[in-house]
Amino acid sequence: MGKGFAISPSIDLGVRLRDAYAKHRGTNLPPVYVAAIANDSVSTLVSFIFNYDGVAHRRATMGLILGTGSNATIPVKLSMLHPSKRPRNVNVLPGEKVENAKIAVNTEWSINGTAPPMRDLGLINAWDDKLSAQNEKPGFQPLEYMTAGRYLGELGRIILLDYLIGTLKVSRNSLPSEMLQQDSLTTTFLSHFKPLDAATLLPMLRKEFPESPESCFAWTEHHAEALYHIAKAIEVRAAGIIAAAILALLTIGGELPAEEEEDASMASPDMRELGVGYTGGCVVHFQDYLSDCQAFIDGLVRRSPGYHVQDEDGPDFDMLSRSVPPTGPLLEPEPADLAMLRPFTSNASLESRHRDRGRYGEQGIAASRRNASERSPLLRPRGSSTASNLSTCSHSTDGEPPLFLNGIPRGRFWFIFSQILMVQFIGCFDGTIMASSHPVITSYFGAANSASWLSTAFLLTSTAFQPLLGRLSDAIGRKPLFLGTISVFTAATLCCALANSIESFIVARAFCGLGAGGAMSLGSIITSDLVPIERRGSYQSYMNMVYGVGSALGAAVGGAMAEALGWRWEFGVQIPPMVICLCISAVAIPDGLGIQGERKSVVQAIREFDAKGSVLLTVSVSFLILGLNLGGNVFPSVLLMSATDSGLRLVMPTLFTSMTGALTGFGISWTRRLKWPLVCGTTSNLVGTICLALLRRDLPPLAFFLTLLASSISNGFQFPGTFMAILASSPQSEQAVVSSTLILWRSVGMVLGVAVSSLILQNALVFYLDDFVQGELKDVVIAKVRSSVEAVAKLDDPYREQVIRGYEAALRLTFGFCVLVAAASLLIIVPVKLNMLPSRKSKRHQGPK
Repeated sequence: MGKGFAISPSIDLGVRLRDAYAKHRGTNLPPVYVAAIANDSVSTLVSFIFNYDGVAHRRATMGLILGTGSNATIPVKLSMLHPSKRPRNVNVLPGEKVENAKIAVNTEWSINGTAPPMRDLGLINAWDDKLSAQNEKPGFQPLEYMTAGRYLGELGRIILLDYLIGTLKVSRNSLPSEMLQQDSLTTTFLSHFKPLDAATLLPMLRKEFPESPESCFAWTEHHAEALYHIAKAIEVRAAGIIAAAILALLTIGGELPAEEEEDASMASPDMRELGVGYTGGCVVHFQDYLSDCQAFIDGLVRRSPGYHVQDEDGPDFDMLSRSVPPTGPLLEPEPADLAMLRPFTSNASLESRHRDRGRYGEQGIAASRRNASERSPLLRPRGSSTASNLSTCSHSTDGEPPLFLNGIPRGRFWFIFSQILMVQFIGCFDGTIMASSHPVITSYFGAANSASWLSTAFLLTSTAFQPLLGRLSDAIGRKPLFLGTISVFTAATLCCALANSIESFIVARAFCGLGAGGAMSLGSIITSDLVPIERRGSYQSYMNMVYGVGSALGAAVGGAMAEALGWRWEFGVQIPPMVICLCISAVAIPDGLGIQGERKSVVQAIREFDAKGSVLLTVSVSFLILGLNLGGNVFPSVLLMSATDSGLRLVMPTLFTSMTGALTGFGISWTRRLKWPLVCGTTSNLVGTICLALLRRDLPPLAFFLTLLASSISNGFQFPGTFMAILASSPQSEQAVVSSTLILWRSVGMVLGVAVSSLILQNALVFYLDDFVQGELKDVVIAKVRSSVEAVAKLDDPYREQVIRGYEAALRLTFGFCVLVAAASLLIIVPVKLNMLPSRKSKRHQGPK
């Protein structure tokens, strides 16, 4: 029924319209009988059939619209339709077989599904994306943007502006004001902007877009010639796309053979003429659209004799006859997310039956179907028997896609996913252990001024190598890198437990970052490889819950373990579960998972990398962080809490982050909307940082909890929200790259957050300690508290109160800076536009049972 809405084949819309009219028409209006419901392309096909001279080897096969919009309708045999898409009743003429009855299928080919294959073929460029972004629903109908309507003129304006400003370096302000207005360059104008000669085109351009007398800019023949070439390029691309689409639809409709060996029913020694009726101003008037389209068709199928395709114009249908021989497959296989043509597998048995439908010998069919949608398969399974053309089915699983991708069964998936969750848990546990126990560790080594390095070393290595691991996994597979990073993480954790100096501990923490960051990143990539995007949010929720539990336990238990058992045991307890995880992953994960193209060795894969770019990125990020760290270090000590108490203060906020993240993931899967978590997250972050900046020591404990709660909830919204948004905007083949890139920028943000906050806090602390601390022992006290956090609690008054006031003022200044960053984040998110996720095929696919 078009772009606005879709209806199930079980709904008789004509009857509903008739009944609604009868209910409300009153007594003065006549009754109405709804004989047929058709849109423009269906009407074009019907009209064309009646105007086309059908003979044995000549047949009308398609109705095509290329005017203000783009659409096509083809007749498809009932036997070719998937049972879920067959009408409830089909009447046939006496003597006609039911399986040969044809159904007019309105393709609505311009909607979203066309975008992935066109991007894979490199047909969509930055100018197309800019045009799409200008419209009310970006990305909704990419094929229409590229082939019809006012979009062709606007695309020409965008390209011309880019050429004038970007290539010719013309000042934007000097151009005619009309040229800068959206949709000012019309498709009608470009249609007739043809190359008589440049001197003739120039006055046309000046008349359409007069130069300003105050500007130094003037149109030239070169500009006019450039605009013609732009218009011609737009038209040629559109003609090629439409030509390929026509042949693909004729193949789907059974008019052209789908394989190199012709079907026996289609083979014919005589020439066949397949007519395509078309209407619309674009195909008729835009440059040489029609003739170029026909030329592309000829070029695609000229290798073998046997077929004509005739493009027929309405209403007079002036015939243009071209040879269209049978060929092999014309288009690449579609991506898995294009459900309309996805191969269908059914385990149900079909029962064929013919029913007498009354007088004139008409036969009817109660077609087997379920509650189908516009995204469920259109065609029956390739190679399935046509004996079940007239059938009913009692099953409820027809057309559902597999629960997991890459042919992974449920049991094996959960073996893999459980190890990913285990890595996520241990990584989060390890990270928050440092948050609550690093004062104990640095005091043990007598190096409190190196506290920030314990977290910075970890974040630095996990950040710098993210892009390398993501792209490398496309070449050698996910499994080797996942196992390798777990091994590095395990060995580095053991080194942390055995470290005998702060330097060796920091080096071990750096390798921990490499291993943990890589394993967690690859775990997310593997999950994306195995879970369809429409259900990815639910599994992201499980990862968020594990994140919360691991982080909460690390924060709560880490400080207590450090004080009761010793900090070395914090790392020792992590080693046995990581060894178990390594062994199970080696067995459960498929060897070739994630490989794009041919498998390569590590050396071959590295050779294909952008080595200069990778080195530059790694070095620049590393030195940026190192430079910021040289500005100082951080040890929050205002309330003089123990490691155990400070860790417990982090438990509830971390749990709320996990709970919010889990609910957000399920909410995204349920609503299929991606914008609301980002807006809620950035808003909560702004509110939370403002509250942190206003904190005072004399507030009750509940106030501290509520203040941390807002910021924690913001993380729960934003972590799954940003991850799902970036995955939904990318093809499956790029999941590894976009996942690692997102994690890179998230890690960069975390690193810079720690480093910049440390820089601001330590430089502010130097100033405020010098300002607040007074007395004979001023220099001694400042030196002592900057070398050991525990020294603050041991100070005598009034020095202790003075030092605490200094810390309090420095922290407030640091949180004030965070308020500015949070406000900027909200302003960036508000104008962002995101598409909805694909609909799920059944409730059982909302998540694992």
